[in-house]
Amino acid sequence: MSLGQPQNIQQTTASTSVAPVQFKLNAKQVEALRLMTDRKSRHTLLLGGARSGKTFLIVRSIIIRCLTYPRSRHLSLRFHRTTAEKYLWKQTLRDVIDKCFPDVGFVQNNSRLVLTCPNGSTYWFGGLDEGDKGEGLLGSDWNTMHFDEISEMPMPMVMQARTRLSLKTLSADRKRECINRTFATINPTFKTSPIYKTYVEKFDVEKNMPMPPEVAELYNWYRINPADNIENLSADFLQDLESQSEANKRRFLYGEWSEESKDALFKMSDINRARVPTMQEAKSIRFDKVVIGVDPAVSSGAKADMTGIVVVGWVRPPYSDRRSSGSYYLLDDRSLRGTPDEWAQAVYDAYTYWKADLIVGERNNGGDLVEKNIRSVSRVVPFKSVWASRGKAIRAQPVVSLCEHGDLHVVACLPDLEMEMTTWNPESEEPSPNRLDAMVWAVTECMGGSFKEARIWGCV
Repeated sequence: MSLGQPQNIQQTTASTSVAPVQFKLNAKQVEALRLMTDRKSRHTLLLGGARSGKTFLIVRSIIIRCLTYPRSRHLSLRFHRTTAEKYLWKQTLRDVIDKCFPDVGFVQNNSRLVLTCPNGSTYWFGGLDEGDKGEGLLGSDWNTMHFDEISEMPMPMVMQARTRLSLKTLSADRKRECINRTFATINPTFKTSPIYKTYVEKFDVEKNMPMPPEVAELYNWYRINPADNIENLSADFLQDLESQSEANKRRFLYGEWSEESKDALFKMSDINRARVPTMQEAKSIRFDKVVIGVDPAVSSGAKADMTGIVVVGWVRPPYSDRRSSGSYYLLDDRSLRGTPDEWAQAVYDAYTYWKADLIVGERNNGGDLVEKNIRSVSRVVPFKSVWASRGKAIRAQPVVSLCEHGDLHVVACLPDLEMEMTTWNPESEEPSPNRLDAMVWAVTECMGGSFKEARIWGCV
C-alpha cells in the first residue's frame, strides 16, 4: 500500500509555523536533546524510570524534524500496533501537540495512525510485529525510526527494521540534509540484555564482538528518571514507586540496569537458549492447548496489585518420546492494574484473540471473584478455578524444570514477566509476583490439568 498523503480525517488550525511554542523542558530533557542531535551519533537510547518524559521528548523532537524537512517520513513503533495506538497515538502524540504545537495545521488519520504536516511530511505509528504488511510500514523508507519500549522487541527485528532508514530529504531552503536517526526508550532490564550490550557496552551482538570505534561512536544513551519530571507527575506517583519491590524500584524509579539474581527461580540463560525470536514463528505452530492463566488483584486503584494475565500454548510431544511432556510457549502477557471490569475484559480479549481452550484463575484471595467477573463479560467461556494449597516456589518447580531442560519457550520478548521470573527470590519478603503466578497456573494446567472441572455457565 502506498505511503503517500493519507485521507484527511481530523484537522487543526492552518498555521505552518515550524518552531514549537515556549514549552519548558526539564534540565535532563535538555541534555538528552543535546545527545539526540549530536552530529556524530545516529542511534540514541533514552533509559530510565517510568513517567520520566522520555517518550514525550522523542515525539516532540520527531515533529520538529517533520516540520523542518518537507515531505520527510518518520515512524514510531511499539511491538504491537494496539499498544502503539493506545499509548503513542492517543496519549503521547496528543499531549505533545496540545502543549508544544497547538497552532500547527496537522491532519490526523485516526484509522491509519498518520499525522500529516502542512509541508507534506508524514509521521506514522504502528507495530514492529506488523512486518512489511499492514500499511507497508517496514517496506518503506524513513528519515526517523523510534522504537518505544525496545525491551519488548527482539533485536534481530529491530536491526532489520533499521535497514529502511534510507530516505534522503532536504530542508526547505535546500541547504541542509536530514540526518537519519533512530531513537529508543527503555525501562532498564538486565545487563545481559542485547540492548545494554549494544548501546552501553558498544558490543555487536550479531557478530559477537566489540564494535569498531567508527561504529561505536554512532551509539549513545542518557538516563532520565521520574524525579527529574516531578513537575508533571502527581504527588503520589513517586511514593507509589517507593513502595514497590527492590527489582521494580531499580527499574521504574531509579532507571538502573539489574544483575541477574542468583536466588531466583529462573535463569535468563535458560530463557534465552529456548526463546522463539519472533511472533511470526509462534503463529505458525499448531497448538494442542492454549490456556489463559489469571492471578487476580483483590482491589483496584493506583496502589492495587497487578492482575496477572498470561497466555500459554502447549504442543504435545511425539508419540515416540515418552520422556517429554511437550513444549510450552509463553505467548502473551496482558497483565494490568485496573478495575475488576477492566481486567475481566482483558482476560476475555486474550481468550478470543488466542482462540484459547480454557481460562484458569486462582481463587485463594478472591474466592469466586475471577469467575464472576469473567461471566459478566461472557457466559460461555470455559473456566477452571485453582486453589493454591502449596507455596509458590513448590508449585513453580516443575515449570522451572521445563525451563532448565529447554521445553519452556518465551515468544519474542515479555520483559515484565521475564523480570519477575528471574528476580523473585522465594525466600524474600517481597510481594508475590502476579505475572509469574499466572504463568505457573497456565503452564501447570497444560502439564496435566484436566478439562473436566471447566465450567460453562448453565452447563454441568
